[in-house]
Amino acid sequence: MEQGDIEKAIDKIRGRHKPRMLVLIDEGTGAQQAIVDSCLNLQTGCERFQLGMLGNPSSYFDQHGRLSEPENGWNSVTVDTERWKTKRGGICIHLDGLKAPNVLAGRKKYPGMIGQDDIDLAARQYGENSPRFWQERRGFWPPEGLTKTVLTEAMIEKFHARDTAIWVGEPELVASLDPAFEGGDRRVLRFGKLGCAIQKRTVTMFITVSFAQPKPFV
Repeated sequence: MEQGDIEKAIDKIRGRHKPRMLVLIDEGTGAQQAIVDSCLNLQTGCERFQLGMLGNPSSYFDQHGRLSEPENGWNSVTVDTERWKTKRGGICIHLDGLKAPNVLAGRKKYPGMIGQDDIDLAARQYGENSPRFWQERRGFWPPEGLTKTVLTEAMIEKFHARDTAIWVGEPELVASLDPAFEGGDRRVLRFGKLGCAIQKRTVTMFITVSFAQPKPFV
């Protein structure tokens, strides 16, 4: 796909129709959602359609993570899982650099493929518990605690924070506002619902609205 206007590129992709199609997307962590969505149109009327995406895992929520999401949720797989069915209906293949043929053979049996020297270099430079080591050497999403954030993606998945709440009674409407500083970040206003779900715990659901320019609030 050429660099430039994403919409023009997507229009070119959508316009291709053949009886058999194979779509491969490399560097899937940076893929635009529109590219993946366009595959629905490509698949229409196709006798045989296959979509493949490659990438170094970064986030559960980018396009690569969404296509890789296990059929039974992220808690059903670990770094040692080599293959699983996805919610989208495909197969995810996990290639762990520590199990690469050159590493297992103890020598450069296959030139150009990752070897033990590459593993050791990354471990020295970034550490075996760094997000980059997990992404580029283990080929798996970094575990909880390695990224600097208040709510980690692993925590969000573990406690089903993305699930739709089934309310007990009528939830209370709430809102929050971050006024920000003059000349700094944009003001952000969020609306949500607060109440008790069937799990008998407090649940908050937010919709984010971001203003391009600061606006006065009463």
